[in-house]
Amino acid sequence: MADNKNLPDQNCTLFIDRDQRLWMFWCSAIDNEVRSYFPMYRYSTDYNGDGPPVWDWQDALFVRPKDAETAFPELLKTRIKMVQETDLLTEEMKTQILNHFEERREMYSDKLFQRIGWLPRQPPIMLSDKRMMLGLYSDTFDCSMFAFTEDAGQTWEFSRPLVPFGIQPSIVRKKNGDLVAYMRASPKTTCVESSDGGMTWTEVPLDILNSGASVAALALESGNWILAVNDVPDGRHQLSLYLSEDEGETWTRKRHLEKLDPEKGSVTASYPTLIQAADGMVHATYTYVNEEEAKGKAIKHAWFNEDWILTGSSYDK
Repeated sequence: MADNKNLPDQNCTLFIDRDQRLWMFWCSAIDNEVRSYFPMYRYSTDYNGDGPPVWDWQDALFVRPKDAETAFPELLKTRIKMVQETDLLTEEMKTQILNHFEERREMYSDKLFQRIGWLPRQPPIMLSDKRMMLGLYSDTFDCSMFAFTEDAGQTWEFSRPLVPFGIQPSIVRKKNGDLVAYMRASPKTTCVESSDGGMTWTEVPLDILNSGASVAALALESGNWILAVNDVPDGRHQLSLYLSEDEGETWTRKRHLEKLDPEKGSVTASYPTLIQAADGMVHATYTYVNEEEAKGKAIKHAWFNEDWILTGSSYDK
């Protein structure tokens, strides 16, 4: 599918747009450090035959965050204040985070580091027949951002970096056109909302636990939303599905995709991705480790219908 010789290729995501192009986004680390991740993309219109797709186009995603010269220093200043004032962190945790900021202070004003180190995680969404929106995140700055194209990847524009803590955004769209993104964070899942097409974002309270692991959100054909998340204080042994019948205002149903016993060796169910097929079935893929069953790591594929989620336990948040 992709191979930048002698470099790690990772964080791939696949997507079919409204013109039936198969897209693949991924990244390579130039010096094997988080600071040097470089996003790439390619697409194909010939992918139903045997073997890999026949790729029509490939390019690097040259990231230029909007208002970068002012946005990143403002991001650093605001986040320092947020950490100092929060009551969700212990003093020891605050010190660790503030020291981390100081170690990378110069990067916040360095144009090169503002533009490299960005990774994809979840599939993009289409805002119109032509406008695609892709979530990106940076491990250097521990923040998210969004990329947009209206000409099949020939040109791109970018949002400002998001101030709220959270990475690996998963995007859903409300019926009124507003956008909501759910992000990996700790101790709770971060939720942000945009009313201007994803260019600016505001944090929205969400009381769903997150152990600092990736999440996946999906708007179903019925209009209901689902959210997959490791909803435990620590670890990734429990992967749950939440369902909302009011576009994320409340979450009323919950089912476990995986509920493993962390006392029985290495167990992990994490990094979920969700899609809904034409027949209405929901498909979930996620990393899976269970040393009771077998050594090594795997990708697990589970599928179910919406009724299976609706028969789950009630959850009032």
